[in-house]
Amino acid sequence: MILRGGGVNELINKNLEHALAVEIVASNQRESHEEFVTDKLRMSEFQDRALQDLIDQSQGLGID
Repeated sequence: MILRGGGVNELINKNLEHALAVEIVASNQRESHEEFVTDKLRMSEFQDRALQDLIDQSQGLGID
């Protein structure tokens, strides 16, 4: 393929636009994954606290 004049610049610009779009998508996916992991950790901590509360309450009632 032979490009002349503006064709080279147009091809370069299209490649740069594509690379930028790919980076934006990848960045959004990383952020979404980080939010997902953070939410899972928060839920796990909440569940751990709730379980510990139940254990503490059952010990106070003499339940094993």
